[in-house]
Amino acid sequence: MQEERWRRVEYAFLQAADLPPGERSLFLDSTCDGDADLRAEIESLIASDSGDDDSINSAVSDEASLILDSQSLDGQRLGPYRVLREIGRGGMGTVYLAVRDDDQFQKQVAVKVVKRGMDSAEVLARFRHERQILANLDHPYIARLLDAGTTPDGRPFFILEYVDGKTIDGYCQQQRLSPAACCRLFLRVCEAVSYAHRNLVVHRDLKPANILVGAGHSPKLLDFGVAKLLSSDSSGGTTALFHRPFTPDYASPELIRGLPVTTATDVYALGAVLFEMLTGRRAQSITATTPFEMERAVSEIEIPRASSVTKGINSDLDNIVQMAMRKDPTRRYPSVDLFAEDLRRYLEGKPITARQDSHAYRAGKFLRRNWLEVAAATAVTLSLVIGLAISVNQSRRANEATATAVAERLVAEHERSRAEQQSQQAITARESETAQRAIAEQQRVRAEQRVTQLLELANRSLFDIHDSIKTLSGAMPARRSIVKSTLDYLQVLEQDGSMDSRLRLVLSAAYYRLAGIQGDTFGPSLNDFAGARASLLRAESIIRPLYMQDKNAPDIMFRWIEIQSSLAENTHLTGARSAAEAAYLVILPVAHRLSQVRPTDRDAVSLEAHIEGRLVSIVDADALAAGRLHADRQVEIIRGLVAQFPSDNRLKQSYGEGLAMRAGNLMRSAQLEAAAASYREAYQIREELLAADPTNATLKRGLLVNYGNYAAVLGMSWSPNLGLFAEARAFCQKAVVLARQLVRGDSQDANARFDLAMTLSRLGMVDPDPGGVAESLASLDEAIALIEPALRANPKSSTMAIQLSMTREYAGHRLLALGQIAAAERQYRQGLAEVEAPIATARLSNVVQAFTHEEALAALFTSKGDRASALDFANRAVIRATALYNIDPKSEPRIAHLGRAYAELAAVDRAFKEAAASRAASQRALEIWSTIKDRPAMFLHRQSYESTLAFLSAQFSQ
Repeated sequence: MQEERWRRVEYAFLQAADLPPGERSLFLDSTCDGDADLRAEIESLIASDSGDDDSINSAVSDEASLILDSQSLDGQRLGPYRVLREIGRGGMGTVYLAVRDDDQFQKQVAVKVVKRGMDSAEVLARFRHERQILANLDHPYIARLLDAGTTPDGRPFFILEYVDGKTIDGYCQQQRLSPAACCRLFLRVCEAVSYAHRNLVVHRDLKPANILVGAGHSPKLLDFGVAKLLSSDSSGGTTALFHRPFTPDYASPELIRGLPVTTATDVYALGAVLFEMLTGRRAQSITATTPFEMERAVSEIEIPRASSVTKGINSDLDNIVQMAMRKDPTRRYPSVDLFAEDLRRYLEGKPITARQDSHAYRAGKFLRRNWLEVAAATAVTLSLVIGLAISVNQSRRANEATATAVAERLVAEHERSRAEQQSQQAITARESETAQRAIAEQQRVRAEQRVTQLLELANRSLFDIHDSIKTLSGAMPARRSIVKSTLDYLQVLEQDGSMDSRLRLVLSAAYYRLAGIQGDTFGPSLNDFAGARASLLRAESIIRPLYMQDKNAPDIMFRWIEIQSSLAENTHLTGARSAAEAAYLVILPVAHRLSQVRPTDRDAVSLEAHIEGRLVSIVDADALAAGRLHADRQVEIIRGLVAQFPSDNRLKQSYGEGLAMRAGNLMRSAQLEAAAASYREAYQIREELLAADPTNATLKRGLLVNYGNYAAVLGMSWSPNLGLFAEARAFCQKAVVLARQLVRGDSQDANARFDLAMTLSRLGMVDPDPGGVAESLASLDEAIALIEPALRANPKSSTMAIQLSMTREYAGHRLLALGQIAAAERQYRQGLAEVEAPIATARLSNVVQAFTHEEALAALFTSKGDRASALDFANRAVIRATALYNIDPKSEPRIAHLGRAYAELAAVDRAFKEAAASRAASQRALEIWSTIKDRPAMFLHRQSYESTLAFLSAQFSQ
């Protein structure tokens, strides 16, 4: 009560202070209404305000000059942007049209300059933290936040995508859109808001002025997140009413009360926007001038039904708008997606979830707000009713006979006239309805035929033509042209109206295939993995509503699995192995369910096998048993398919892939003979397939990878091997021949160039014959020249960084063998620097590669007699191996590497005659190694183990 009284005092004082002295008394008579205490408080404030007029006026003038921001920025530069002219002004600041005109490029943008007073240290600090989040909102219906900064006088400004269009309400009125057309346009707005909510961003100030519709019937949401940046409420608690940026006409009750803002706030504002699109009027037009009156208007005055404002609005649509704008946030749609889903059901003529509030609920709300008035009115009404009942009873008997006769005659005449009129109206309505139904059916058939024709064309181009040339060498430009043309068709179709399920399926397939051209790790591509991820996320957003609506529809499941699997592989490329494995494990049960629904569909069943194979490839080195289960499951699935479809060469190719995956798992378990046998069976299958189809680029790539892996088990020093170095070189050379054919066949295939680098690298890593060191180094140098630009184009690729680092390691070994010590040191140092960038992931392979370089540098400086540098790198390797071990002390590969680091430190001490230090480090190495039970974990460290053991034995024998 005290707070409400102060609001009355504040409001009356502010009004009276601006009035001439002669008018104040009349104003206070009306405002105070006999409340002497209230009037005394207001007159006291007025007297105090008048006491020091000059100082107050000066302070107010100074503050007003800051708040009004009257100085224009026309013609000024803000970073690389030149301001052209003012195009808008609002409560938070001024918007200018600007152009970027530096040496990079020219582009028109919108610049929003925040008014003075909102440039506090808190706002600037929160702005810097959240700027990147908002800039990453990448959606076709959201105007992106492109850049930001501060003006020379310290005010924040935001560089936004410039949108030349009309506000969404004005567009609807200008185009005279029907309610259904308004809903279809509004659904695109919902898609954008839902996308932002999934990225944990709430708009807070949705209104027609912030939604522009430009060319192509496409909406663009403005200021997405700017309100959040400017809000001082970072804690989620309440804030002062006028310190939060919002528009009262579209504000929800919880927003205007200063309660925590949730996605329900945006749902309420969306409901207000839809109301205005449908009716041309605002759902709540706030005329209150005080915070108390404004809060009461928003929280207590019910929203009118849209049908009461504009004719032709269906009751279902009425209920949808009403549910979105319910005062209690717990009774609104729980999410924008469910709001949009009800609109789709309305458009499709299906039952909706929204229901009109019951009479009991509305009555209860009214009684709780007005219980005192209702009680008084009820007492008066009861008195009147009792008196009226007595009077009516007395007169009723006297007039009953006459009234009955007259009423019966009038009713009879009225009913006869009404029946004749209704009969004629029914005949006219039936004739009109028949004609309208015929016209509508003709239009529907024509529209359906057009949509069907375009979708059939898209399907043929994507699935028949594109997929038929995918395996051909040199097909990259043709593939890109086909997908681009198809996307152009589909996007035109999308702009004509809301996307139905068929369009969503085909459009998502188009983006999926575009991603394959941009960055496919399993076939020819441009190695643009960032672009591929953007296309995959677009495909996911298009198909998501269908998948969430029906998770058991086979066609939708198939597309969803394809997209999610590719996203997981894209994640793996960045070095996020655990995240990729988790994503594959989430989608695997969906793929299994699809294979159960369609057991004779080879593509559907093959998807499950593919995911099992990817899990074999990325499983952690400490989980080889789990990898074996995935490998066996993959081979089992494909073997069953081959039995079903014995003439399908694609299945035979997949079977070879499965055998190779299982061989890789066996090799990591040091079961070398079994691994070699499995690799042999795999490459023999692929050789037969390639002989039958010699131009198939996919077969060539699979075979060259198979050759390289087989060479590793034969004789690569970085993996468990059989010591057959000559045979390993022969298979590496076969792989290089195939890789060069792929590069010659398609110069735009970045994957082919990287494959060539991989094969050359492996050829150079095989221990050379005497006299073959220079030739080995030449292969490694060519590989480095190919990998370096690929890594620059994909700086987040941990896979590329490790491959380049390993290649430099072996180049260093070859340079040392040729006596070029300085050049060897440069290679080791560069390799260490390249692999340390993504090392924060603490992947076993990253860390092992890093301390491999450190051990090599320790050995190099030992050979030069530089004791300090040698010990420095040896100790760094121990520190790095210890950190890796501490992550998982039960991991035997990590234990083995830690022992190796101490053994290498002991070797450095031995070289410099530090017998005691060498003995201590050697004993520590053997102590660590003694805990290992799985002997394959020691395969790569046998030489180090034997030399350490021999040293200690010699020490104790003296």
